[in-house]
Amino acid sequence: MLCSLLAEKLSFRDISVSFDNVLDNAKASSGGERDVNFLKFLIDNKLLLQEEAYLTRTNIDFREETYMIKYKKMSHESTNHYLCRAILMEELEKLGIETLPGTDAGNMNILRSSANYDIAAKDLSFVMDIGLTPARNFFRGLTDTRVKYYLITSYFDDYMDHIIFCCLKRAKDEAFLDAVKDYEDGFKTFIPKESSATTGNFDFDTLSSNYGD
Repeated sequence: MLCSLLAEKLSFRDISVSFDNVLDNAKASSGGERDVNFLKFLIDNKLLLQEEAYLTRTNIDFREETYMIKYKKMSHESTNHYLCRAILMEELEKLGIETLPGTDAGNMNILRSSANYDIAAKDLSFVMDIGLTPARNFFRGLTDTRVKYYLITSYFDDYMDHIIFCCLKRAKDEAFLDAVKDYEDGFKTFIPKESSATTGNFDFDTLSSNYGD
């Protein structure tokens, strides 16, 4: 499986970037605070597990023209995003990992919609985003059990030797899927109308008793 190959090529380390900082860097609240709060619930209750890994770059060329023939630039894509995506796809190809750009992933029976990811393994064993990303992308793709890892990285520059990823994976498939399945119609019952942007107002005891660790 490609995910196993990717895990072998990545260097995992202790988490150095807090999850709140990951969300801030991604501007995750752009899709709404409700999704951010639910994502934090998944992390806090260990339904999603966070890891940190990095990939050492072998290609330091940061010129757009270097990649234009091989990798098509999307109509909506900034130059910075395009370069990061093209470089990542090139690095993954060197590792023997086949990828596709702009790929939808997610279980339509659970969230009634999929999400588009910047990069995906050809067999959907992992999906990946770069830069600005709404919170729903962090968990939506993982509702497809073929997807084992969701990875997100910030924009990187030509002087950076390592590409650093926040990696998320399901702790237990059934518990995670049950939580997300309940989210669309039921999760709002656990959030007071006056809820702030933090998770401080969540009834974690009620939620935890429903889904377990």
